[in-house]
Amino acid sequence: MRRIALSLAGLLIAMDAHAAFYSLTLDGGYLYSRWEYQSPTSTFSLLSRAGQTARGTFTVGSKRLELIAGGGIDNFKFTAPETRMLTAAEISTSMYLAGLRYKTPSIWTSLTFQAKDALFLVENSPTAFELKKAGVGFAVGGITLFGWGQGYKITIDGEYGIPVSSPKNDYGTIKMSYFTRGTARVEFGSVFRVGVFTGIENQEYLMNSTNKFYRSDFFGGLTIAIGAGKSGKGGGGSKGWGSGNVPNYPL
Repeated sequence: MRRIALSLAGLLIAMDAHAAFYSLTLDGGYLYSRWEYQSPTSTFSLLSRAGQTARGTFTVGSKRLELIAGGGIDNFKFTAPETRMLTAAEISTSMYLAGLRYKTPSIWTSLTFQAKDALFLVENSPTAFELKKAGVGFAVGGITLFGWGQGYKITIDGEYGIPVSSPKNDYGTIKMSYFTRGTARVEFGSVFRVGVFTGIENQEYLMNSTNKFYRSDFFGGLTIAIGAGKSGKGGGGSKGWGSGNVPNYPL
């Protein structure tokens, strides 16, 4: 796997002899989640008010095409209505992604594969429920819009995921409909950046074609980014992410 990744990175860089770019972005913050559950026998909402979220993304490639890889984890602590009893209310979910991004001076687009944990409820009785999770694969299309000024960058990311798997377990089959995610961030600095981010993610899916779930996660926190560009033919290294240094700023 390591040899394949290194070979792909070398191929992308060779496609554009003028420059190679690298970046690492780390996000960390808090998460508020609202989860709607509907079944033939029960309908109610779950809330997680004090969750935590963390995500990291690494990219490497040429000035037009690059590899993306990353992962993240979300921690939830759900509370149920007084008329319901919830087991395993504290739970963590993870996600992993890998894919390609194509960059132009005005807009970036991406295609990635993402493996995400979906949460579901096991109905032990009309008033007693147990929280579980299962991994689901998605093909995800993404778009990035950006703007910048002296010493800062504004980025808006949007993703739409279509499921490519319907996992089965002891409790049934999960059929995801979609997930969407939007993130806005403001970063300050050049090669090393710090800033803030906020966003929302929505998921809709079925369990055994009868139990419906709809979840909205609202998140925000601090972001740290490190990036560099290196010139190829006829030039030296770039000084960072400034619009005057990198042709397709920002990284």
